[in-house]
Amino acid sequence: SSFDRLLANAFGKKAVVLIAAEQYHQLVVWENGEVHSKPLAQVIPYLKQCHQENRCPAPVNPEDFMVQTARDLGVYVGDLLMN
Repeated sequence: SSFDRLLANAFGKKAVVLIAAEQYHQLVVWENGEVHSKPLAQVIPYLKQCHQENRCPAPVNPEDFMVQTARDLGVYVGDLLMN
């Protein structure tokens, strides 16, 4: 959709700005209608706990072709994290 394309561009722009500012180890996020970034050190423990407690929502079909392609490429797509 057009929104997906705009969101992808906004995320890409934010990623380039973060790299130019040498602000690495950040996750670009959509929050309250705006693009932001959060430190991975803050995000990863939250995601790990969320998955361990089996309370994370699944907004997409985990068997979807695009999800499978991402997994095949080694992209983390919200699967359960191992210790």
